[in-house]
Amino acid sequence: DLMTFVGAKPGDKVAELVPGGGYVTRLLAKIVGKSGHIYATNLPTLNERFKTGVNPIIADASYGNVSVVEHPFGELKFPEPVDIVFTSENYHDFQNMGMFQTDTAALDKAVFAALKPGGLYVITDYVAAAGTGKTQTQALHRIDPAVIKQEVTAAGFRLEAESNAMMNPSDNLTGRSGQGSSQIMLKFRKP
Repeated sequence: DLMTFVGAKPGDKVAELVPGGGYVTRLLAKIVGKSGHIYATNLPTLNERFKTGVNPIIADASYGNVSVVEHPFGELKFPEPVDIVFTSENYHDFQNMGMFQTDTAALDKAVFAALKPGGLYVITDYVAAAGTGKTQTQALHRIDPAVIKQEVTAAGFRLEAESNAMMNPSDNLTGRSGQGSSQIMLKFRKP
């Protein structure tokens, strides 16, 4: 469901923000194929575990279409305009103190600038209850999807699609995120 929602296709250039251990990186790399490219993009402030999580992928010749990029997210730069910028389970962390902290207004503007016209910005994240805004980003590692929508559209994007395919009806949205926690999938398009 996630890969269908992202909509990557052969030849696409994709920037994946905070790829972690590279689970999605591997999937995207296979989808875009040899004519595409994945820019596994890390913040300079991340610890070594996060920064080096994709190293086994980079070292594997069958993933020759993956490279690592490191920039403050408000200053994203890639060797070429990209078709998709993707981040999963991170947008809430960008709101918090620590190694993920990012000015999300600057991030969203930088993503807009990095994308080709018509490019996609796809965000999945753990859902907090409606009306909680950013109050649960640190304690529960969840965010009200309305915050993401407001911030990203303020940077010039149009909300194109939203999916509840990763929502868990038994999740009351009040516990710390983890396995079985509801996630929203949001797809924005640069006009």
